[in-house]
Amino acid sequence: MYVYMITLELDGNNFYPNNLIARLSDELIVNSTCAPNEIYISAGKERQADFGTMTLRHPQNICLMDENLSNYEEQYIVFLEKNYELFKEAGIENIDIRYEVFLPGIYVIWSLIVFY
Repeated sequence: MYVYMITLELDGNNFYPNNLIARLSDELIVNSTCAPNEIYISAGKERQADFGTMTLRHPQNICLMDENLSNYEEQYIVFLEKNYELFKEAGIENIDIRYEVFLPGIYVIWSLIVFY
């Protein structure tokens, strides 16, 4: 059985995620955020963010191969189309669309990065 998970990561040098969250359509769920210059913990050490970032996932989180994968993917497309203008206004410069596929004994990940 195949298991898919798609994650969107939005980022930009002048992107402040908290200014955008309330304005987004609700097809996807905000998983994490970090604003420019915000202090965060990585590998047990404090670091300062160089840019703003937000990670979004599907409410279902994963899609099993025997479910309808096209409906799962479609919600990401609808979300991107509905919120495109907001992304530009908010200072998003890159969108990373990450596919993760879990197969018995194998883990595959690939990314498609879209630049504005």
